[in-house]
Amino acid sequence: MKIEKLIDHAKMNIPFYQKDQYKDYDSIEQFPIITKYMIREDYGSFISNELGEDKAKLVDLLETKTLSTKGWYNEIGAVKNIVVEETSGTTGVPFLCAKSEAERARLGIVLWKERQRRDPLVNGDNYYQFSHIGRNMINPNAYDYEINHLLELYATIREKKMRWIHGTPNAIMNHIRVFRENNIHLVMPDLKFVECTGTYLSREAKETIESFFEVTVLDLYGSIETWPIALTCSEGKMHLIEKNVYFELVDEEGKVIHKNGVTGRVVATSLVNQVFPLIRYAMGDYAAYVDDGQCSCGCKGRIIQLFEGRENNIIKGLTKVKFGNKEFARMLATVKLRYPKLDLRYVKILQYSEKDFEVWINDFDNVEQFVDSLKNLMQTEFEKQLSVSVKRMSPAQIDERKYDKPNIFICKC
Repeated sequence: MKIEKLIDHAKMNIPFYQKDQYKDYDSIEQFPIITKYMIREDYGSFISNELGEDKAKLVDLLETKTLSTKGWYNEIGAVKNIVVEETSGTTGVPFLCAKSEAERARLGIVLWKERQRRDPLVNGDNYYQFSHIGRNMINPNAYDYEINHLLELYATIREKKMRWIHGTPNAIMNHIRVFRENNIHLVMPDLKFVECTGTYLSREAKETIESFFEVTVLDLYGSIETWPIALTCSEGKMHLIEKNVYFELVDEEGKVIHKNGVTGRVVATSLVNQVFPLIRYAMGDYAAYVDDGQCSCGCKGRIIQLFEGRENNIIKGLTKVKFGNKEFARMLATVKLRYPKLDLRYVKILQYSEKDFEVWINDFDNVEQFVDSLKNLMQTEFEKQLSVSVKRMSPAQIDERKYDKPNIFICKC
């Protein structure tokens, strides 16, 4: 759909955009940037009136607060041909969105064309999903890291001659960790690609997965709300899938960035969704345009570079923007050097105000001294006195969070 047609549809059918202040808007850049928090306050304003009597049923389902599937699958309900999907809830509160079966089919067709551009031999029969499991699909439970389960899982992948695996970097890296701990080397002769999605793909994770499985790793960037936004090519460059989304980068004041190499907030507009259109939706991610000329892979989508860190990973109260995942990974590595026999299995830092932090951590000898050392380093680097409390996590509590995105740091303020 052309962006102009989407704007006309929204002004005719979506209550939020039928307000007088938007009636004369004809450029996408005139419209406000929206967030999931705005939508949650009034789902009905963002659902198309074209649904008629079914709209109220859909809104009721979207407003349900107890549908979390804990990573088993993403589809949690339907109203006629409208499917309700659930995000992973990076900040702890899953977000529900909706698409028609026809919209899902269109999004899927475009993505499959992109996959086959990279590998003409991939198809639905040799593509194995660890993530984004639908209600009628077999769930492989990729988050069960028990060795016998993983051996059976990969035996199935090998026996079915799967060519692609689709999953989160975190889950696949944990599979590799367990195999290495048990001195197991897998032979997967038919496996050629691993498509990572769901969380930031670090260079270390990419190289580890490629080396262990002897495959090519592709990075799929998208969300449950929009579905695919970009996919890396054989050259390792991330190309926008511009048939699916109108992509923008904006600065902290909301002004659109057009220059290459300038970091901005990602704002996406779905060109497919009409039931629940997302116009200028703030993804919470940061990226920059990359000018590499014409990519030799043949993909025509513009090239972007994603950065590690989201809006809820920014440490509050500092003079410069710093992403907590990166900063605390570095600080934790520094503190670990002082404790050579450290039994650190789980750690997450939460910020509740500029000076109040809480460390969630597994219990082990010297845990208090470890957190004190981390607190002292934080105070030195942040140049302020801080309050740092400790929450000791039991094995059961840690297991309950195995579906969470692997964030070391989350800002709650």
